[in-house]
Amino acid sequence: MNRKTKLNVIKLTFSLLFLNILLAFTSVGGDWELKKEQEGIKIYTGDKDAGIKKIKIETSINYSAAKVLEILKDKEKYTNWVYKCSEAKLLKKVNENEYYHYQMTSAPWPIQDRDMIVHLKIAENPNGEYILTGKGIPDYLPERSGRVRIKHYQTLWKITPITDNSCQVIYEMRVDPSGAIPAWLYNLGSTEGPLITAQNLKKEVEKRFH
Repeated sequence: MNRKTKLNVIKLTFSLLFLNILLAFTSVGGDWELKKEQEGIKIYTGDKDAGIKKIKIETSINYSAAKVLEILKDKEKYTNWVYKCSEAKLLKKVNENEYYHYQMTSAPWPIQDRDMIVHLKIAENPNGEYILTGKGIPDYLPERSGRVRIKHYQTLWKITPITDNSCQVIYEMRVDPSGAIPAWLYNLGSTEGPLITAQNLKKEVEKRFH
């Protein structure tokens, strides 16, 4: 195989790889349905998985992507802005871009409180965009009495700069609340929590950096 042929093969390989990535993103993005729009915040639900809908938030914040990232990395302050979060703490800091943290969500009686351990990883793209991926690690700590451990939890944060002092924030979540909560009941209130969380995140950034 001569040099020109090798270059053509390499170009074709990268073209196919790019096409596959593009198709993957198109298929993921195509199943979202706008459910609520308020105060510049859009809440979407996606296809159900085991009866539980996926959730996506889209909004913009008039502060830099780095400042929003700082808020997301400050686990101890999650109780200030995450919906119904009554306890949050850092368990292990692997490095500046990898953490394990504990989080508890209060539930109204007679439903038991939920808790989870999240393994969070952070990556930065050349354009200054931050990608945060979170996954539930239910066996990281023993379960606590009176709390239901969430077994299946996945999140994705994308913080993309718009200008030096503004960014777009996209948050996707798929969680199975575990225990005795019917899927239909969970889905019924699934837009309230994300909306309040997004509203509170904006307030927290403003309060911290104003």
